[in-house]
Amino acid sequence: MYAQFPVILFSLSESITSPERQTAAILLDALEGILPGLRNHMESCGVTAGYRQNRDEGASAVCHLFEHACMVLQGVVGIKPVCVRAEASRWLGVSDAVVPYVPEEDPDICFHSAQLAVELLAAAESGQLTRSPEDAERLGFDVEILLSKFHAFVQKHRLKKQDHALISAARAGGIPVRKLAGRLLVLGHSRYQQRINGAKTSFTNVVSDDIAANKDYTRRILAYIGLCAPRYKRVNTEREAAKAAKHIGYPVVIKPNNADSGNGVSIGLYDRSEVREAYKRAREFDRSVLVEELIEGNDYRLLVVNGRFCTALKRIPAHVVGDSVHSIEQLVTQVNSQFRLGTDQASMLTTLPLDELADRLLLVQGYDRQSVPAKDVIVYLRRNANLSAGGIAHDVTENVHPENRKIAERAARAIGLDIVGVDILTTDISTSMWENGGRINGINSRPGDIFHLWADVDKTGQALKAIMEMLFPPNQPALVPIVAVTGTGDTETTARILASMLTKAGRQVGLMVGGRVYSAGHETALRDISPPDAARAILLDPDVDVAVLELKPGDILSFGLDNNPINHTVIVNSSRSGHVDDTGELFNTDVLNAIRVAACATIDTIYAFDGDDFATSIIHGIALPRVCRIVTKTNYSKPTTSHPKSTSWSILAKMGLRTKSSKEDQQMVAHEDTLLFGGISPEQFELLRTRLTASAGDMDTDSALRAALAASAAAIGLGIESSHIYRVLSECRFKI
Repeated sequence: MYAQFPVILFSLSESITSPERQTAAILLDALEGILPGLRNHMESCGVTAGYRQNRDEGASAVCHLFEHACMVLQGVVGIKPVCVRAEASRWLGVSDAVVPYVPEEDPDICFHSAQLAVELLAAAESGQLTRSPEDAERLGFDVEILLSKFHAFVQKHRLKKQDHALISAARAGGIPVRKLAGRLLVLGHSRYQQRINGAKTSFTNVVSDDIAANKDYTRRILAYIGLCAPRYKRVNTEREAAKAAKHIGYPVVIKPNNADSGNGVSIGLYDRSEVREAYKRAREFDRSVLVEELIEGNDYRLLVVNGRFCTALKRIPAHVVGDSVHSIEQLVTQVNSQFRLGTDQASMLTTLPLDELADRLLLVQGYDRQSVPAKDVIVYLRRNANLSAGGIAHDVTENVHPENRKIAERAARAIGLDIVGVDILTTDISTSMWENGGRINGINSRPGDIFHLWADVDKTGQALKAIMEMLFPPNQPALVPIVAVTGTGDTETTARILASMLTKAGRQVGLMVGGRVYSAGHETALRDISPPDAARAILLDPDVDVAVLELKPGDILSFGLDNNPINHTVIVNSSRSGHVDDTGELFNTDVLNAIRVAACATIDTIYAFDGDDFATSIIHGIALPRVCRIVTKTNYSKPTTSHPKSTSWSILAKMGLRTKSSKEDQQMVAHEDTLLFGGISPEQFELLRTRLTASAGDMDTDSALRAALAASAAAIGLGIESSHIYRVLSECRFKI
């Protein structure tokens, strides 16, 4: 309820939560043997004996174990959710557990960690939890197999390392990121949003992407503008391939015309029989095949973003290094086991291959799988340096010759792609290709993993900076303002009036009110929708440039908020609603808690009527939002101090909110301004009051005035002129 990130609520069955307190302690000891650091993780998250005092101790202890086991399991595979402390209240049952998950990750990963945690708890209770292979076989419960399956599931479903790099760069610049599906990410809001999927962005040209995927088309275009590529021949039969190889001259390379990741590529073919076999392998990936000359030299990939050279990598084919002790098969197993454990091994994208192609290349080098290479001897498993085939890479950006940078830029612009890897074969990247006989080996429009973005490769961050500046040029907005309307008063009328003011001022409003979503003045098909779902729908709509969300306190309590921060919160309480009495005790506790949730999520301004009370907090060092008090008395005198934080601090502590503990912070006061009559003139206010009083029916004049003034104050905060605001108010048909 109070976390600014999503959580999942689990209800555990009685069979899991029934152990007594001493049994829970035994379970913790058993689990720590499987998940080292579990106890430290619980202590670092502030779990104490008094935490959740209102819950049953036995069930609570097991729920703690479950929650932190889920988080530690995610941490083992590289996912580190933020710990959340839930309030001891009616919102959590005796057997309920709250587990956070990282917003951009697949929630199914969290569900799988929960399933595994339950299995581990049950095994610990029955005494089956062991890592000994002999005991596992005897007890019929193999922990290693379960952990291996969980890791495999995570590797399949989680985002790539480059995606996390982009997410971090965006958030560092204040740009929100939302994962839609797979690797499709949305950066920014509504009309300012940009999308990226792997190496494809909102700016990727479809025709250019098709050209780059076709090696024949690409080389023709490069040849037209005078850029050098290897001599080649496109063939469609084995006979044509053998004839082309003889004409070009051995050794040759054979590759599919349209395939990526090094699939079907054979390098260093010296006779007709090898060419025929290589043609068959290439034919499995595309109907047309290229036969080309072999260019001796190193393999480099130069990343060009938006037509400008960015970074460069030297790619090295998959290999192992001998140690005079282990066989080649054992060396491969060692490296791959490190990869499977999720270690951050620099410059490693995937596991090393040990297959038929590797066996053939080992034979050429005088080895087989059981051979023990001498110390420091390099044994290659592939001739092509594709990272997806087990290759590794090192940054060589500083070594790239200026002419080679220009060649890469020309090639990228000739094809017309926004993010492209220009593959160059040359003996020395620090000298000009015009002088050393280097060639452009390909234009990669689909570097599914832009290795240049890895922090351990691109230590300067230039690649990330270039991509973010392309998507969001300086001084161009990425966000739309989000206005939340909450409270015990007529929030629906307030939200509708505000939306009307903004619409008539030329803004495209995304409105969620009464459980329905309206986009740019048109109702969508979304009805009976929760606040988080409504926010997602509006912030993905490309027509919207401002969002207005009616957040009823009950909906906040039931569904929480979307994890986007709120720019402006309008609090419209009924003049008859209770707040805080002289002793600091709360009336309407649930409602006030909901209002505080919205207030604590606000980053710019909170609009509230004079006398309305709420508490905000300083969380993670973020300063308090500005508070604008709406007053309706001409003789109003602003108080010398606003709500002292020392009072709010005790309330927040009861609610379970984390706050800074320093005395200086506790004495801080919210910065408050006043806005007389919501920003309209006294004369306009009296005319509006007279009009409402004279209206027929049983209209609640006070509620209508509060709705109008609250909407006016928010509209002024969004830059709407007061004269325009009153014109809209004079035309409104209030229906309270």
